[in-house]
Amino acid sequence: MKFRVHLLHPWQRAASAALRVLAAANLLWLAVLLARDPESVALPALVRSIFFLSALPAMLDRALFREETLDVDAGQIRLSAGATLPRGSLQALRPFRVPLPADGFALVLRSGAVFPLRVTTADPAPLLAALGQPPLPGFDDASVRHRARKLHLPLVKLVAVPAVVTFILFRLHQFITYGGLLGEFHSYGLSRWLHTLAGVSFYVFSHLLIFAAALRALVEVVAVPATRLAKGRAKAVRWTLEIAAALAFYGGVAAIFGAGLSG
Repeated sequence: MKFRVHLLHPWQRAASAALRVLAAANLLWLAVLLARDPESVALPALVRSIFFLSALPAMLDRALFREETLDVDAGQIRLSAGATLPRGSLQALRPFRVPLPADGFALVLRSGAVFPLRVTTADPAPLLAALGQPPLPGFDDASVRHRARKLHLPLVKLVAVPAVVTFILFRLHQFITYGGLLGEFHSYGLSRWLHTLAGVSFYVFSHLLIFAAALRALVEVVAVPATRLAKGRAKAVRWTLEIAAALAFYGGVAAIFGAGLSG
């Protein structure tokens, strides 16, 4: 049986964890600033901060890893990187105590060698079964979290929703200020019209990204310890939190947008 994994060297795991913490911490700090005073951060500074301290670290993090194929059969465990391990050399699986950069475990051999792996498949249970290992602590939560991604599709949350909100706000601004959707274009030209459209787009996307990041942080702060303490209810806890986060995001956007229009 073949499974997709990332083989993590110690420096890769440390670097990836640092990049992810930096990206998340920057968005959370911006969320705090905007919650205190929505006008405290100018839009150009907001966009620069998101790009250099969140987007760029996220891109560097993705570049750190190369996907490997773990081939498990009756007698051997083979990695596409070239390592071949006899099944009898496997002593235990050691799950990551802290799920950074993601959920994973280390193959601990009887010789003392350790191969840290990050599982990229949706459900790690088949891989664990193929290795002859019982479910690991926290992996039920990882499996549910992966299936819950359908509630938080980036294409919807960070593309479709911002596009709709941008169109409505931009159209409203153009009608109020210039009397029509192309009013600014007719008065000042295409460059000015596109500049305003870009400003509204960056404003909407930045704020929705920060809002989504703040909700994700709240979910994980509650879910990670809760699912480990309430092992028998880990899946229910995770699903409840994920559904609540989705409702809070879409409902919050609708409520804030509606309040703004009515105000």
